[in-house]
Amino acid sequence: FNDRLHVSDKPLKAKRGVAIRLGWDFGLTPACIVTQLTPRGQLRILREFIAERMGVEQFTRDVVKPQLRALYPEWTLEWDEDQAEWEQITGWGDPAGVAASDTDEKTCFSILRDEGLDITPTRTNAPIARIGAVESFLVRMVDGEPALLLDPSCKTLRKGFNGGYQLRKMQVAGEERFTEKPDKNRFSHPHDALQYVALGHLGNPGNNESKDKPKSRRAHGYKAV
Repeated sequence: FNDRLHVSDKPLKAKRGVAIRLGWDFGLTPACIVTQLTPRGQLRILREFIAERMGVEQFTRDVVKPQLRALYPEWTLEWDEDQAEWEQITGWGDPAGVAASDTDEKTCFSILRDEGLDITPTRTNAPIARIGAVESFLVRMVDGEPALLLDPSCKTLRKGFNGGYQLRKMQVAGEERFTEKPDKNRFSHPHDALQYVALGHLGNPGNNESKDKPKSRRAHGYKAV
């Protein structure tokens, strides 16, 4: 990640004719990332929505939906077969969200459906696949611009890219080795959400790794500690 390259010098406007896709991470620190993938393959990260100590239902109802309606009035949250596909906001989320809570039968995805959002689980939540999806955009250029472009309003994602989102260093002698799993902190939830939507944009590939084996690694844009 190069801050000067990957952060837009002006606010990014949603491109008409291009679908808006959301990435979701759940739990009591939920995050939702708003993106577009242009026909030429540039991943534009438009907004980040983050909350603390808030369930997914309240987060969706009180934060995400009002903001989406205010910021993107030409797109819709509700499915309508008479509308073009690009006009309908959909997305992907952490597949762990298919599990029902201990108190009722609802899952995170069923809650989102009840709120009118069409969000589906990615096929994997393996860190190596998720991080690799974002890296695939970070290392490319599209028509002279970076294949990943971040709106300057996304301050938590930006700080995460600049070192806040960190891979854990293994306590072993010799060559530095890092786990594939990041430290859990305030940067990890929005970055996880970004990784899920990046996976979705790439066709939602499955996990080809039998195990997430720790190995020597210094990922592009992800710092190790």
